[in-house]
Amino acid sequence: MINNQMLAHAALFFGLAGSGLIFLSFLIYVVKRQDYYKLVSSYTNKYDFPAPYSFYHMVGFFGAFPVIRFFIKLSQKKKMYFLDHTNPAYSFFDDNRLKIHSWMKLFTFLWLTATACLVFFAFLGLLLP
Repeated sequence: MINNQMLAHAALFFGLAGSGLIFLSFLIYVVKRQDYYKLVSSYTNKYDFPAPYSFYHMVGFFGAFPVIRFFIKLSQKKKMYFLDHTNPAYSFFDDNRLKIHSWMKLFTFLWLTATACLVFFAFLGLLLP
């Protein structure tokens, strides 16, 4: 039988795990942000960011996740909500000098996992009296 103390411990675990993953992603961002800024500046030299990303790319760490997801989808030529599929920006990664770095995929994985942990933390917190 699950009691309130077990729920509280589980919620605390997922809350701390989510926070730890965000902190780890921050450390990765601090070490590798030059690659990120190089990719953003290369994109802004040729194209304009769609509506939400034009704000996100100026925010720094807290805007890096959506912008990196934008670049990952762009490199895979997947359809995006704010970018028409006939837009010439889809050819951005056709230049062989530009690529998605492996740390960017790890960064998005950490953010998605942290989000899942924090949502689970909130759900367990709602179950507590």
